[in-house]
Amino acid sequence: MTTTPLRTEMVVFDLAALLHDRGPGRASSEAVFQRLRDVGIKVVVSTDLDRRTTREFLESAGWESSPLVNLIVTGLDVLQARPEPDMIFFAMRKLGVNTPAHVAKLGDSTLDITEARNAGCGVIVALSSGSEPAAELQAAEPTAVVDTLEDFVRLVVPFDQ
Repeated sequence: MTTTPLRTEMVVFDLAALLHDRGPGRASSEAVFQRLRDVGIKVVVSTDLDRRTTREFLESAGWESSPLVNLIVTGLDVLQARPEPDMIFFAMRKLGVNTPAHVAKLGDSTLDITEARNAGCGVIVALSSGSEPAAELQAAEPTAVVDTLEDFVRLVVPFDQ
């Protein structure tokens, strides 16, 4: 696994990827969000779902009103859906992040990887337990393909923090 020399200011999590990485022996999404927030990284959850469906998912996961999530972005918040980078750029504007290379994206599909590449994200990571086989994800050439959210955090949080 490669580490990045770039400073990460914001992480964009695809909602589907977060929902795929649940289960025994895995750190909760909340623990991952907290670790990122502890080192000053902004947390965004994005999805192509409509706001009502998204709210239902987020409420069931306990994230709708969580202070650990800085922003929730849906496809309805922007003009163009993925693979266009509009959701990432929307989140950057809302949270005051000016450099796309300081954004990390975690997704579970080649569409997520393409969106992040189109935005110029500095770290693009695919979760292997997601909607597409790991070989297909790897062929899309993300920064890394990881098995868990914990693996992702090790990529974006500097070792000295």
